[in-house]
Amino acid sequence: RAGLLLESVTRECANINECIELKSPGGAPLHNCDSNAQCEDTEQSFNCICNTGYTSSADFQPNGINDGVVGSCYDVDECTFISHNCPFECENTDASFTCTCPPGQYDRGVVGPEDIPLVRHSHSSSWDDASKWKDSRLNPESNEGWVPRADEVSNVFEPWGTRAGDTVAWMQLDAGAITTIYGVVTMRRRTATQMVTAYEVDVKSAEEDPWTPVDAAGSSPSPTFTGNVASDGDDDQAEGYFAVPQEARYVRIRPTEAVGYPSMRAGLLLESVTRECANINECIELKSPGGAPLHNCDSNAQCEDTEQSFNCICNTGYTSSADFQPNGINDGVVGSCYDVDECTFISHNCPFECENTDASFTCTCPPGQYDRGVVGPEDIPL
Repeated sequence: RAGLLLESVTRECANINECIELKSPGGAPLHNCDSNAQCEDTEQSFNCICNTGYTSSADFQPNGINDGVVGSCYDVDECTFISHNCPFECENTDASFTCTCPPGQYDRGVVGPEDIPLVRHSHSSSWDDASKWKDSRLNPESNEGWVPRADEVSNVFEPWGTRAGDTVAWMQLDAGAITTIYGVVTMRRRTATQMVTAYEVDVKSAEEDPWTPVDAAGSSPSPTFTGNVASDGDDDQAEGYFAVPQEARYVRIRPTEAVGYPSMRAGLLLESVTRECANINECIELKSPGGAPLHNCDSNAQCEDTEQSFNCICNTGYTSSADFQPNGINDGVVGSCYDVDECTFISHNCPFECENTDASFTCTCPPGQYDRGVVGPEDIPL
């Protein structure tokens, strides 16, 4: 049987995708979205979605200028119009901002323990008597939505735990999204002398990814992290920093040594949204690896660190002033120290002649005599 393919008497209008269609072969696209925006096709039209750090409104511009061009995106001035977390000064940049600190300080952020919600302590190798995952939060009573087991006294929450000698025990924490993880923090069980004293850590970014082991920070990186010790109190935390911060979401803790039953609470060491400016110790910090120190103190001085700066303390026999120099010369270099001429400017006890030396002086006698000092009676106070 056979037929012909002919134009139907029914016609229809199809959407034009302005985001990919061109005005002419090799020409510009039909849309007019800004270079700092993404084009989103819609039925009969399109939208321009400004990239992160940009806006289509002039409300977030210090000068309030908006050129009125449809599809235009403007840099958001986060320092002026958006809440930022800079501890001292905020400097707007293209699509972002940077934080600056006063001279002598640096922005170090704050890394501290974060208590992961129970819903993200969703995996472990141990169940409780109510067939629910063990609650391994650092401070479970501070989080709502979890009820103690019937056999527990009020406000006593059962931590994660397993049987003594369990060599395959593990507990998993979920950061909620891929983020920079600096380490883990652990606590002992509060109601008994049970704790994890050593453990190993694995990380991964997605459920389907394989686990990657992580080394503990230290002069000699090792896969073994130090946990809590027997002398720790109920609220003492043991921080286990990674040798290298990890970009990951999931963290698995595997106990290797314990006191009593392996039992612990745990959290992640994450960078806080709060930032702070920390003092730079110019006396020990170097300008570059293996380079000169940040301070410019003389070789005959000791560097003393201060908040946001430093002092140069001249050694005994030296001074930072030219007042004690016979020629009165001071090269004006901050941090320089000059030998004190004790024979000319400082009271000395030489019986005949005084000779200045580097950082001190010596006494000389006429020919045929020697300096024997003076030994005599001393009257002892009553």
